[in-house]
Amino acid sequence: MNNVLNVINSIHDISGKPPCKKTIHKMIYLIQEAENGVDLGFDYSIYFYGPYSKDLNAEISYLYRTGEVNIEVSRYEHKISVAEGEHSEATTPEEPILEVIRRFADKKPVELELITTTLYIKREAPHATDDETVNYVIKVKGSKYPVPQIKSAINELRTAGYFAA
Repeated sequence: MNNVLNVINSIHDISGKPPCKKTIHKMIYLIQEAENGVDLGFDYSIYFYGPYSKDLNAEISYLYRTGEVNIEVSRYEHKISVAEGEHSEATTPEEPILEVIRRFADKKPVELELITTTLYIKREAPHATDDETVNYVIKVKGSKYPVPQIKSAINELRTAGYFAA
């Protein structure tokens, strides 16, 4: 089974609900950037809602066109689930992938946006202090996130091993 399908299934299984497109983008970014990350082949750049992969978006569209995923569109999100039938034979992803999904599956998309934006900035400016990282996040996200929330994201990423203490 396709790695993206496995990630979608695992997020659904662990969180109890189908993920939205934003969650899939952020989870795959976190999977690839983890200390024991798995390269799933997607390049990311910063975008309006944080790190975004046009190739991953194209992959999701392809999976939809081929009937491998269902997309339920609502006013605020696109919930994605693996389609029943021949494509629903899920395999369990590698442990490093599951570890990331378990750690972040309970996060709302807006929380994942902050966490992944913070990580993206830290990867671009690895020697930035925490205060400098906070300022960079504010430059990118404006007033969307308060300083304590950004500092919490930095601490969570540090605790998860994404960068040194």
